[in-house]
Amino acid sequence: MVINTLNESSLHKKLKEIYSLEEGCRTEAEENGKIYDIITSQGEIIEIQTKNLSKLLSKSLELLNQGKKIKIVHPYIKEKIISTYSEDGKLLSSRKSPKKENIYSVFRELTGLYPFLLKPGFSLELLEISMTEIRL
Repeated sequence: MVINTLNESSLHKKLKEIYSLEEGCRTEAEENGKIYDIITSQGEIIEIQTKNLSKLLSKSLELLNQGKKIKIVHPYIKEKIISTYSEDGKLLSSRKSPKKENIYSVFRELTGLYPFLLKPGFSLELLEISMTEIRL
C-alpha cells in the first residue's frame, strides 16, 4: 500500500526503510481504520515523526488504551549542511546551517506527548543525525 507517501521527506522514507528491515514488517499498513508507518511481525506499531510529535497524540493514546505497543522514532538534527545546485547540477554553494539541535531541544516536543510518556507499551527513540539539505 502506498498511502500518504507523496509528501514524505527523504529522511522519513529512509528511516522507514531502516526500521522495516525485519522480516514480516508491513509499511503504510492499515489497522482499525488507521494507517501506520510500520507494523512489525509482532504487532508493534512504529511511527516515524520528523516534526511535531503532538500530531501522534490521539493515534498513540488509542493504541495504548487497546494494550498495543507503539514506538515513536524522532530524529533531531545536530548538524545540517545546505547545498545549493544549479539546474544543470553544478554546486553553487554549500554552508552549515546555524540552527543546531541537541537532546534538550526535544523537551519542547515532549509536552505534546505527556499523557502517555510513562504508559506501558510506549517507547520513544531519539536519533541524533547530521544531514545535507539539497536545494535546486
